[in-house]
Amino acid sequence: MEVARVGSAGNAAAQYDLAHPWLRTTNQVLVAVGMVLCTGLLAMRIYTKVRIMRKFWWDDICLMLAWTFSLATQAIILYGYHHAGYGVHMWNLTVPVLDLYAKTILAGTIIYLPALATAKFALLMLYYRLVGMVRVWKCVIYLVASIIAGYTVAITLALIFACNPIAKNWDVTITTGHCINRTGFYLATAITNTVSDVMLILIPIPVVFRLRLPLIQKLGISCMFGIGCL
Repeated sequence: MEVARVGSAGNAAAQYDLAHPWLRTTNQVLVAVGMVLCTGLLAMRIYTKVRIMRKFWWDDICLMLAWTFSLATQAIILYGYHHAGYGVHMWNLTVPVLDLYAKTILAGTIIYLPALATAKFALLMLYYRLVGMVRVWKCVIYLVASIIAGYTVAITLALIFACNPIAKNWDVTITTGHCINRTGFYLATAITNTVSDVMLILIPIPVVFRLRLPLIQKLGISCMFGIGCL
């Protein structure tokens, strides 16, 4: 009766497409546009740094790593929409599809974390090159970088070993063992990432407003850093 109720994964996906055909299309368009834009901007940056400025540095490598991890994350999301039941009510999915859903969610989250971290490291390296002569700001940058690296490693390990046994992370047929509170864990992840984002936005503001420039230019430079953080 249970099998008859849930139907096959293909039927569930087909029913979902009939009900909400725009959701998958919207996600695919967003992924395509976003990655094309990011790839184009990254290519412009690399060309400028290598061919024109001839100053390829670690921040460029970090951005390339962030792009690679981001591309892998988006690929997993697209795979999930086509094969792992993303966007389909869980009670319409079979057990094998639920297992695949859990595996892709776990893999996507783990790969997404270094994408965030390497992008933030690139921005911190830019700050370091701008304020490297001021010792106190060097210490601030090292501190923020250590915090980002620390919680990235901690969250990654916590995701991998969230359940005992580990296979309980994705195997819904395992009824023994236990898992951590995922809701609280994901909330903590969001909070730590948000706090680090705010720190990245605030770091250059005191430095910029100490420059001997008109106020309008200080505001313009601050906006430029804000766009970079975004």
